[in-house]
Order: sequence, then structure tokens, then C-alpha cells
Amino acid sequence: MPDKVDEIEGCTVIDLSLALSPTEDFIPKVCPDSNEFKLIQGICYAFEIVLRTFDDTQERCGQIFGSDIGGKIFEPRTDQVLEDVLKHTKIAWNNANPQTWLGITDRKSEGNFVYFSDGQSNQLSWGYGSSNAIGRDCLLVHHSYVSSSSPNHLVWSCSSTLAAICEWVI
Repeated sequence: MPDKVDEIEGCTVIDLSLALSPTEDFIPKVCPDSNEFKLIQGICYAFEIVLRTFDDTQERCGQIFGSDIGGKIFEPRTDQVLEDVLKHTKIAWNNANPQTWLGITDRKSEGNFVYFSDGQSNQLSWGYGSSNAIGRDCLLVHHSYVSSSSPNHLVWSCSSTLAAICEWVI
């Protein structure tokens, strides 16, 4: 119960701002209902065709959902999730299917690609163009990606500008 602030003519006045301070319990966990957002397997995805660097994309993802609740760049944990999310890009982006960042990098250890948010190794199938190169530390998925049987993840310079898919676990 919040602290009593004052008494006025026998009534207790309470500072409700203390009782309603923002916590995760008060954040509505709803994925917006529009083509720019899609709920897939309990994760809300946002699709933005605006081109940004990897770091700018990560910052933007925090802004879309609110960095305090875990909005982040798309980190597909399985080939099936990657395939399902990329299928929705055609709807969100009116059949355009640009290259987009994946939240996977080898910035901390050259050649060891891990998820940006938690450092866990990724288990995605790798396609052509996946060979590593010094100075290319971020992973993208190429617009011609069709399915997990023909993955097309490429190692790319993090300073390049690509489209964004952001995610938020609901």
C-alpha cells in the first residue's frame, strides 16, 4: 500500500503515483493488429522497410516496443520461425522482400556467431555466402530466402543499411 501523504478533514490522501509505478505487470502484452505487426508463436514481430545499420536497427527495435520490455532485433531460434516470419514480410512490405538484419553477430569472437541479446550460439542452417570475413560481423537474410531447405544467410558489414524485423516476447 502506498504511503499516506496527508489527512484532510479526517480523510486520508494517498499518492497513487506510487501505487501505479510502471512495472512489467502493468504493460499490456498485446501485439498490434496491423500488417506491420504479426504474432507468431508467442512473439510479436514488427516489420519496417526503412533502411538502417545493425546498431540503428537494434535501437529502433527498442523504441518500437520499448527497450524496457525487451524489444530487440529479430533473433530466429529455429529455421521454421525464420521461414514463418519471412513469409509475413511479403504482406507487411507489399510483396517487396528486401534484405533484413538478423540479431546474430560474431563481434565478440571472430567466426563464432551468437545471438546479439544473450550470446547463445545459433542453430540456423547456413547457406551460400556464409563464409566469414574480417570486418563483416553481422548476419542478414537475403531477399531470395525461400525455406530452411535453401537458407540464404550472409555475413555482412554491420554499417550497411538494411530493412528491419523487430521482436518482442509476449
